[in-house]
Amino acid sequence: GVDVAGAMLAIIRLEGIDGSVADRAAHLLAAHKDGLEIDTDASNALWQQIRDVDLLADANGDIWKLSCAPASSPAVITTLSDQFDFQFFADWAGGLLWLSGPSGMEFGTAMRTALAANGNGYAQLIRDSGNSKDVIAPLQPLSSAHYALHKRVKAAFDPRSVLNFGRMHDGI
Repeated sequence: GVDVAGAMLAIIRLEGIDGSVADRAAHLLAAHKDGLEIDTDASNALWQQIRDVDLLADANGDIWKLSCAPASSPAVITTLSDQFDFQFFADWAGGLLWLSGPSGMEFGTAMRTALAANGNGYAQLIRDSGNSKDVIAPLQPLSSAHYALHKRVKAAFDPRSVLNFGRMHDGI
Protein backbone atom coordinates (compact mmCIF):
# COMPACT_ATOMS: atom_id res chain seq x y z
CA GLY A 1 0.00 0.00 0.00
CA VAL A 2 0.86 3.65 -0.11
CA ASP A 3 1.30 5.53 3.17
CA VAL A 4 -0.25 8.97 2.78
CA ALA A 5 -0.64 9.82 6.48
CA GLY A 6 0.36 13.39 7.22
CA ALA A 7 1.41 14.11 3.65
CA MET A 8 0.27 16.84 1.27
CA LEU A 9 -0.31 15.04 -1.99
CA ALA A 10 -2.17 15.48 -5.23
CA ILE A 11 -3.34 12.01 -6.20
CA ILE A 12 -4.39 11.72 -9.83
CA ARG A 13 -6.06 8.65 -11.29
CA LEU A 14 -5.70 8.15 -15.03
CA GLU A 15 -8.16 5.90 -16.80
CA GLY A 16 -8.75 4.90 -20.40
CA ILE A 17 -7.00 3.04 -23.18
CA ASP A 18 -3.65 1.61 -22.04
CA GLY A 19 -1.55 3.55 -24.58
CA SER A 20 -3.26 6.83 -23.76
CA VAL A 21 -2.89 6.29 -20.01
CA ALA A 22 0.81 5.45 -20.41
CA ASP A 23 1.38 8.58 -22.53
CA ARG A 24 -0.43 10.88 -20.07
CA ALA A 25 1.38 9.27 -17.13
CA ALA A 26 4.75 9.82 -18.82
CA HIS A 27 3.95 13.50 -19.46
CA LEU A 28 2.81 14.05 -15.87
CA LEU A 29 5.86 12.30 -14.41
CA ALA A 30 8.20 14.29 -16.68
CA ALA A 31 6.59 17.56 -15.58
CA HIS A 32 6.64 16.63 -11.90
CA LYS A 33 10.01 15.09 -11.08
CA ASP A 34 8.99 14.10 -7.55
CA GLY A 35 5.88 12.32 -8.85
CA LEU A 36 5.27 8.67 -8.15
CA GLU A 37 3.48 6.08 -10.26
CA ILE A 38 1.91 3.21 -8.34
CA ASP A 39 0.76 -0.15 -9.64
CA THR A 40 -2.87 -1.10 -10.13
CA ASP A 41 -3.21 -3.04 -6.87
CA ALA A 42 -1.76 -0.22 -4.77
CA SER A 43 -3.89 2.31 -6.65
CA ASN A 44 -7.06 0.31 -6.06
CA ALA A 45 -6.23 -0.02 -2.36
CA LEU A 46 -5.52 3.72 -2.05
CA TRP A 47 -8.76 4.75 -3.78
CA GLN A 48 -10.65 2.32 -1.55
CA GLN A 49 -9.09 4.02 1.50
CA ILE A 50 -10.22 7.39 0.17
CA ARG A 51 -13.71 6.11 -0.64
CA ASP A 52 -14.11 4.57 2.83
CA VAL A 53 -12.56 7.59 4.63
CA ASP A 54 -10.00 5.21 6.15
CA LEU A 55 -7.45 8.03 6.11
CA LEU A 56 -9.26 9.55 9.13
CA ALA A 57 -10.41 6.34 10.81
CA ASP A 58 -7.78 6.56 13.56
CA ALA A 59 -8.08 10.32 14.05
CA ASN A 60 -9.34 11.63 17.34
CA GLY A 61 -12.38 13.86 17.15
CA ASP A 62 -15.50 14.20 15.09
CA ILE A 63 -15.53 13.44 11.37
CA TRP A 64 -17.34 15.93 9.14
CA LYS A 65 -18.16 15.73 5.43
CA LEU A 66 -18.20 19.09 3.65
CA SER A 67 -19.35 19.72 0.10
CA CYS A 68 -18.42 23.01 -1.53
CA ALA A 69 -17.26 24.48 -4.81
CA PRO A 70 -13.74 23.14 -5.47
CA ALA A 71 -12.41 26.69 -5.83
CA SER A 72 -13.70 27.49 -2.32
CA SER A 73 -12.06 24.63 -0.45
CA PRO A 74 -8.64 26.30 0.07
CA ALA A 75 -10.31 29.33 1.69
CA VAL A 76 -12.49 27.10 3.88
CA ILE A 77 -9.47 25.07 5.03
CA THR A 78 -7.36 28.21 5.61
CA THR A 79 -10.13 29.86 7.64
CA LEU A 80 -10.51 26.79 9.83
CA SER A 81 -6.76 26.17 10.22
CA ASP A 82 -6.36 29.67 11.65
CA GLN A 83 -8.65 28.63 14.53
CA PHE A 84 -8.41 24.85 15.00
CA ASP A 85 -6.09 21.87 14.91
CA PHE A 86 -7.61 19.26 12.59
CA GLN A 87 -6.83 16.71 9.90
CA PHE A 88 -8.43 16.67 6.47
CA PHE A 89 -8.30 15.33 2.99
CA ALA A 90 -10.02 16.46 -0.18
CA ASP A 91 -11.61 14.53 -3.02
CA TRP A 92 -13.53 15.55 -6.14
CA ALA A 93 -10.90 18.19 -6.99
CA GLY A 94 -11.55 19.84 -3.63
CA GLY A 95 -15.35 19.75 -3.82
CA LEU A 96 -15.57 17.11 -1.09
CA LEU A 97 -13.67 17.72 2.15
CA TRP A 98 -13.38 15.22 4.98
CA LEU A 99 -12.28 16.72 8.30
CA SER A 100 -11.52 15.30 11.71
CA GLY A 101 -11.54 17.95 14.40
CA PRO A 102 -12.56 18.74 17.95
CA SER A 103 -15.91 17.60 19.24
CA GLY A 104 -18.51 20.19 20.11
CA MET A 105 -20.41 23.11 18.71
CA GLU A 106 -17.50 25.49 18.08
CA PHE A 107 -15.82 23.50 15.29
CA GLY A 108 -19.11 22.61 13.57
CA THR A 109 -20.31 26.19 13.68
CA ALA A 110 -16.97 27.47 12.36
CA MET A 111 -17.15 25.05 9.41
CA ARG A 112 -20.64 26.18 8.48
CA THR A 113 -19.61 29.83 8.85
CA ALA A 114 -16.52 29.26 6.66
CA LEU A 115 -18.67 27.58 4.02
CA ALA A 116 -21.20 30.44 4.06
CA ALA A 117 -18.41 33.03 3.75
CA ASN A 118 -16.86 31.21 0.80
CA GLY A 119 -19.70 30.51 -1.58
CA ASN A 120 -21.87 28.22 0.56
CA GLY A 121 -21.79 24.48 0.86
CA TYR A 122 -22.95 21.69 3.11
CA ALA A 123 -21.46 20.27 6.32
CA GLN A 124 -22.63 16.95 7.77
CA LEU A 125 -21.46 15.30 10.99
CA ILE A 126 -20.54 11.71 10.13
CA ARG A 127 -18.86 10.50 13.34
CA ASP A 128 -19.57 12.04 16.72
CA SER A 129 -16.70 11.42 19.13
CA GLY A 130 -18.25 13.28 22.04
CA ASN A 131 -21.42 15.28 22.44
CA SER A 132 -21.59 17.17 19.15
CA LYS A 133 -25.00 15.76 18.16
CA ASP A 134 -26.37 17.16 21.40
CA VAL A 135 -25.19 20.72 20.70
CA ILE A 136 -25.21 21.13 16.89
CA ALA A 137 -27.42 19.74 14.14
CA PRO A 138 -25.60 16.85 12.43
CA LEU A 139 -27.13 17.85 9.09
CA GLN A 140 -26.85 21.26 7.51
CA PRO A 141 -29.79 23.38 8.72
CA LEU A 142 -32.43 23.95 6.06
CA SER A 143 -33.58 27.29 4.73
CA SER A 144 -37.19 28.07 5.63
CA ALA A 145 -38.33 27.17 2.09
CA HIS A 146 -36.49 23.84 2.14
CA TYR A 147 -37.76 23.11 5.65
CA ALA A 148 -41.37 23.66 4.53
CA LEU A 149 -40.82 21.43 1.48
CA HIS A 150 -39.25 18.64 3.58
CA LYS A 151 -42.10 18.87 6.05
CA ARG A 152 -44.75 18.56 3.30
CA VAL A 153 -43.00 15.62 1.63
CA LYS A 154 -42.54 13.84 4.96
CA ALA A 155 -46.21 14.43 5.87
CA ALA A 156 -47.29 12.93 2.54
CA PHE A 157 -45.31 9.73 3.15
CA ASP A 158 -45.64 9.56 6.94
CA PRO A 159 -48.78 11.43 8.04
CA ARG A 160 -48.57 10.06 11.60
CA SER A 161 -44.88 10.93 12.02
CA VAL A 162 -43.91 7.43 13.14
CA LEU A 163 -40.85 7.02 10.91
CA ASN A 164 -37.73 8.52 12.47
CA PHE A 165 -39.40 11.73 13.59
CA GLY A 166 -36.80 14.39 14.31
CA ARG A 167 -33.88 12.18 13.27
CA MET A 168 -32.68 14.40 10.44
CA HIS A 169 -34.20 17.78 11.23
CA ASP A 170 -36.12 19.07 14.26
CA GLY A 171 -39.86 18.86 13.79
CA ILE A 172 -39.75 16.66 10.70
